[in-house]
Amino acid sequence: MSQPRSATPSEIASVDGHAAVCEAEAALERALSGQEPVTAGHFHSLLAALVHVAQQGKASFDDARSVLQQMRTLRVPVDVPALRSALDVLAIDVARGKAEVGDGEALIQDLLKTGVNLIRLGLPVFRALLRVVAAAAGRGGATPKDSVRVVGMMQEHGWECDVATYNLMLDVVARSARCGRAEVADGLTVLEKLKKAGLTPDVNTFRSLMDVVAWSARRGRASMKDAEKVLAVYICICICICIYIYIYIYICICICICIC
Repeated sequence: MSQPRSATPSEIASVDGHAAVCEAEAALERALSGQEPVTAGHFHSLLAALVHVAQQGKASFDDARSVLQQMRTLRVPVDVPALRSALDVLAIDVARGKAEVGDGEALIQDLLKTGVNLIRLGLPVFRALLRVVAAAAGRGGATPKDSVRVVGMMQEHGWECDVATYNLMLDVVARSARCGRAEVADGLTVLEKLKKAGLTPDVNTFRSLMDVVAWSARRGRASMKDAEKVLAVYICICICICIYIYIYIYICICICICIC
């Protein structure tokens, strides 16, 4: 007698995701029937579950958009966790060629028309939108110009880029370079903007820059000199940081000596 086949990790994840969706929907139904108050938490759970199910190809951005519409119908504020989860589902669809970057931007514009305050929502939403752009860039459906447009929208509503945001822009450049739609100069432009903003690049910044160089080199658009240029900037910044730390420690020691 043959042994029953064990479920694979992906199958288990799919079942768990479907169960989470059913549980979230049941909780929402109880709230709608008056058994408990309807809160944003009900929708957060449902959208978070949709992200896991979407990874298995069993949910789409249309499902997430319907949940957001239901929130607005019930006058439940569309907040950061809800919008971020919806955009995460969109990123999955975009990566599979089932949606476009414009769907995310259209969602943001639609929310603006309903009076949603993007200043209140903040950077996490724009980062999620940049991840959508990165997903599209990975299949040649977006370029660094698209990330610049998203950042422009972000700045228009009162937010400035931090290092994490610039790193997402570099991720878009790296993915675009893999498809032949960006070059090393595009990555260096982002790095210059980061430095002009008075920010310090981190390891992820230079990892993405080296990815840009590597993918460009495969297409004959970069050489070892480009890699050396990026590495030189990295070493220079590391030396500066070490000097700052040394000065800080020296000042602390001097203060301690004076106090004693």
